[in-house]
Amino acid sequence: MDSQTLKINIKKHLGRLYFLRSVHIQAIMKRLDSLPEEGLKQFLAVLEEGLLKQDEFLEKMNTLDPQFNAGLKQFLNKSYKDATTEVTEQEHEDAEKLLDQL
Repeated sequence: MDSQTLKINIKKHLGRLYFLRSVHIQAIMKRLDSLPEEGLKQFLAVLEEGLLKQDEFLEKMNTLDPQFNAGLKQFLNKSYKDATTEVTEQEHEDAEKLLDQL
């Protein structure tokens, strides 16, 4: 697998990990350019293992609490909405600063 394909797969895997925020994913993706192909392969292997562990955790939690998925979904939706609001507000502030400089 070439470096570009590895990076695409890494990005997909990072997006599936619930504990990572988009800002962290972006920071990780920026640093991937400095990794050799073997490092990318190793990182992808770690991510694959992490996703398996995450899936195992979710299965166990659903066994213990059948409402866990619903709660997780609400949490993720709220987190997404909060992050979107934060970015929108920051972009609005940046735009106002630019207009003030004119």
